[in-house]
Order: sequence, then C-alpha cells, then structure tokens
Amino acid sequence: MEMPPINHQANRADVPTSGPSITSYFAENEAELLYVEQYVPEAGDKIHIYWSGCNFYFGERGGYAGIQHQNDKLIGGQIFTYNNICSIWDLASDPAEAEVRLDYGITGLHSSHFGGEGTGLHTSHPMPWSVDQWYAIVIRRWFIPGESVTRMGMFMYSYSDKKWTHYMSASVPGPDIPITGTTCTGFLERFSGDALGYHGYYGQHFRMSKNGSWQRPAYYVAAAGGDPDTWNAALVGDGEDDGNANMMLIAGGSFGNTASTIRLQPNQFDPKPKPAMSTAALLSVDVVPQSGTKNVIVAWKNDEATPPQLSYSIEIRSISGNELVASDAEARPHTRSSIFATAGLLPGDYRVTMTVTDIFNKTSVPRDTTFRVGTTLTGLLQTLP
Repeated sequence: MEMPPINHQANRADVPTSGPSITSYFAENEAELLYVEQYVPEAGDKIHIYWSGCNFYFGERGGYAGIQHQNDKLIGGQIFTYNNICSIWDLASDPAEAEVRLDYGITGLHSSHFGGEGTGLHTSHPMPWSVDQWYAIVIRRWFIPGESVTRMGMFMYSYSDKKWTHYMSASVPGPDIPITGTTCTGFLERFSGDALGYHGYYGQHFRMSKNGSWQRPAYYVAAAGGDPDTWNAALVGDGEDDGNANMMLIAGGSFGNTASTIRLQPNQFDPKPKPAMSTAALLSVDVVPQSGTKNVIVAWKNDEATPPQLSYSIEIRSISGNELVASDAEARPHTRSSIFATAGLLPGDYRVTMTVTDIFNKTSVPRDTTFRVGTTLTGLLQTLP
C-alpha cells in the first residue's frame, strides 16, 4: 500500500524524546490475555529499531514484548538480527535478587536478568521475523491453585506461515495476579544508531477476560515526548490495501505534526482476533512403552496452525468396563508427554482419551488411542479414528 502523506525530510535527525507510542483504552481493569498485531513495511525497517507490541502489568510489575532489528549482534553464540523480546520487571533493586523466573524457553531462547533500567527477566529469540508480514503477540496468564506464583507465557502467530509459536513461560511472584490496567501501549524506539524515517503498522488490540469474553478498546491515542514534528501517526490499511483498520507510527525526521497527542479510531470490525476464531487441534496421540520400566508414555502432537495449548487432560479407561484407571491434567503449554504406571493394571485393553485447552479457553475435539497390558506390556495396538 502507499505511504500516507507525512512530508518526510530525510535530512532531519531529530527523534522524539520518548516514543512515539500507541495506547488503547479499555473499560475493564483486569484481563487474562492481551493480543496485539504488528507489521513492519520494508520502507520502515531500519537497524537498531524496536517495535514494542505491548506493555503489560501484573499488579506492580510491568513488562513489554515486541520485535527488534539488531545489527547482527552476537548473543550467547547466536546471531540476532530480526528477533523478538519479552521483559518482566522485578520489584527488587538488585539483579542478584531475581524474582521472576523462567519456566520454559523454546530452543535458541536467550534469557538473563537485567539491571540498569530496573531489574527483571529478559528473554530474546532470533526467530527471525520478516518485513511486509503481519505477526500477532499474545501475553497469557494463568494460575495453578495452591501455588504462590502466577504463570505467564508469550506466544506469537505468523499470518504468512499460519503458525503459532510458544517462545517462553515464566513465574511471577504472587498468587492469581491478573493482567491489570485499563490500557495497552505499544511503542517505536530507536535504541541506537541514527536511522531516519523508521516506522511500523500497529494492528488492533484485544483483551480476553477470565470468563473467555473479549474486550475491544474504546479508542487509541498516539503520543510522544519532545517536538511533535519529529513523529506522526495515521490510520492505514492492512499492508496491501488502503483502509483505516490499523495504525502507523513513524519517527526520525520532519513530518508536519503539530499535536502532542493524536486520537485514532480504527475500524475495529471483528469481535475478537481472527486466529482466536479457531480451536486447538491434536494431530496425534501415541502410547509407547518406557524403556526399562513397566510404564507407558502418552505423547502427542498439536496442530501449530491452531491456537497453542494452555493445558491438557488425559484419561485412561479399561475398554471392557469403561473404568477410569488413571488420569493426568496440567496447565503447562510446553508439555507434550506424560508417564503412566501400568504395573498395577489388570491384563487387558485400555483406551487413552485426550484433549487440550488452548490459550483462548477452547477445548479440542477428543482424540483416542489404545494399548494392551498383558503379563508383559505389548505396546501400542492402534490409533482409533
């Protein structure tokens, strides 16, 4: 799509003293999930730019997640160019007193506890992301009864690849803390270098309540510190077609803006995000003997084109009497296997029935398979339709 009229002058090196940012305003103060979308056009892509997708809060603790263009930076033996990040602040002032703990990181994830701008947990992954493509970022929280922490995870969806990825999960001190606040802010930052005219498109914000209902903002406000002429904001289309469903932020130059804040009202026509309109799906469930034991391992694969797993539930029943003999259920997005003891089971055939519940609170169609217990475990019989 064509660039909005912004009167960009590449010879001006001024940038805002902060931002620019785009903030959405919601009616409710608590949420279970934040959903935002981002698109970086090729013309807006510059080295040393951070396109923050969302700020979020767990009570007093703040955090943010987004995508960056690094200058082929070497971190932990890996090259970081087009990466994502997620940071959550501690309340302690000393980085040695780490409070937020990493529970899970996808292969290749770099994590550390930072200082300098506060303290906290920082994660980054060299994905990479691509220009001229839409990505969604989801921050989801959940609570396991009896624990003293609140769990959270960051997930991303690639519209071009039609694929979800779970990048990290962490434990935040304090039981059952909701995502708090009535706003959600994304921002554009030049964290180094002298890039000009850097910009990005910010898609619509959504929040999901604890009961699974969806919230949309009443409106959005773009703002920045310093001289308003150094930045601008406007409604834009979807990256390919003109329209007013999304928002653009631009900075680093002269853009003819005279306002310190710009109120935007995009055409937010969907009641909830499009990827949330589908449900998690299981591709396979298998039962295999655990080597050297009388146990079996139930292992499964999810369809990555459907929403990510938040929790799973497994039941094992005798086929002859439909008696429940074992079960397992847990809220762990990254888990893909569970071990069951068979030493106490009577010889016979058993059915494994499994479901997963996704990050949008929808439960998959059940999937079954069977195994047989004899005087010795003979393993998997078949996968039922």
